[in-house]
Amino acid sequence: MKIIIVAITSALVFTAIVFSLILLMRRLRHARLVRTDKAPEPAMVVIGNPSHPIVKLFLADGTVTRNAGDDLPVGQGLIDGLQPLLAQAPTLVKNAVHAMGTSIVMRFAPEAAKGLSDGSLTLMRSLEGGFRATAVDSGNKIVAQGSLKIVSNANPAFLAIAVWQVLAIITAQKYLSDINKKLSRINTAVEDIKEWLENDRWSRLVSDIKYVTRVANRLNNQDVTELDIHVVLSELESIERQTSQVCEAIRGQFRSLSGKYERLNLDGIGLHDHTQEAKKVIDEYNRQTRTFLAATFLRGNAAQIRAALPTNRSLALDRVNCVRDDVQECHDGLAAFERLVERRLPELKGTFSFSDTDEKCRNQVREHLEAFLKETRLMCVELRDTAQDVTDKLHFELKNARFPVLLAVSVDEKGTISRVQRLRHDKFPSEEEKERKGK
Repeated sequence: MKIIIVAITSALVFTAIVFSLILLMRRLRHARLVRTDKAPEPAMVVIGNPSHPIVKLFLADGTVTRNAGDDLPVGQGLIDGLQPLLAQAPTLVKNAVHAMGTSIVMRFAPEAAKGLSDGSLTLMRSLEGGFRATAVDSGNKIVAQGSLKIVSNANPAFLAIAVWQVLAIITAQKYLSDINKKLSRINTAVEDIKEWLENDRWSRLVSDIKYVTRVANRLNNQDVTELDIHVVLSELESIERQTSQVCEAIRGQFRSLSGKYERLNLDGIGLHDHTQEAKKVIDEYNRQTRTFLAATFLRGNAAQIRAALPTNRSLALDRVNCVRDDVQECHDGLAAFERLVERRLPELKGTFSFSDTDEKCRNQVREHLEAFLKETRLMCVELRDTAQDVTDKLHFELKNARFPVLLAVSVDEKGTISRVQRLRHDKFPSEEEKERKGK
């Protein structure tokens, strides 16, 4: 009897063990199926060729990006450019919403930024193939790859437009504030050079400037297309050419007026008349100088707008340098004319006048000259400082063309873009740059 009870008990225990093992195996199998069905979350989304992407999107803690860059105006144009890119990384956006203070970093490849700034990468060319998005996990392995049409109801060419638009807006931002301050003075400058152009040429110049002004305003509103840029470049060429011709004509007037003052009869009978003649030549030199500087001002604005466009940086730098050289030439010419007037002032004296009367007339001429010089020198300094500022910015761009463009995009609880920073590459280096520094 005992043997039978032991046998039954053993059988029951064995059955329980087998049943438990079967249950455990089923649970393990189910767990494996669950993990297999769940796609790994991407650590990064790349746009373009996965091995050499045009854009990388990844998350970064706000403490890292907070003081690593400068804020950009979040206009509708920038939002319209960034939204299609963010749409390729919905998981990153969701994580950024849930993790307060986290930013989505966009890393634009150096060749893209360089190509846009030197004119070698155009939207028309990028439209030939467009870009696609790829999700990459923490092990740098592709998680999924799909057409943008599937991910965000957009085709690869549309994403190429978004990349171009973002880079174009970023390029323009550093030049726009100074341009906008000067737009109100353009009409006055145009009027100042009217007499130097025939009616049809002057009308064309006015038309060109109005068009360029509208484009500058659209740049400020982040609303410009590549077609606008191709058209405006032609208008800028026309403005630069016509204002250069005005300056060249006035150079001849400068030489003529200096020669005229050199030949003035300043002594003898008619002291008052001699004084008035000297002041008339100074007035005419003043008028010609103002016209020269007005033409240079217009050409400087054209060069500055050219610098704000995503076009060849070297050409823009050359045009700005030409403006700076002309301003320096005008400044040097003013100094030479001042020396001429001062050198001849002792000759201004009447045959029968008293010495204090002679000195009074000399002071009138001197004060007349100084009043004009004070104003025009201020204009020269302003133009020269502006040209130097644009030159420094262009040099900085050329120097840093080999580095990527980095943006930190913050979103609110609804996933709407709330802040955009342009990160400094020295404050936020890539892994490749860290490796190079380590070596």
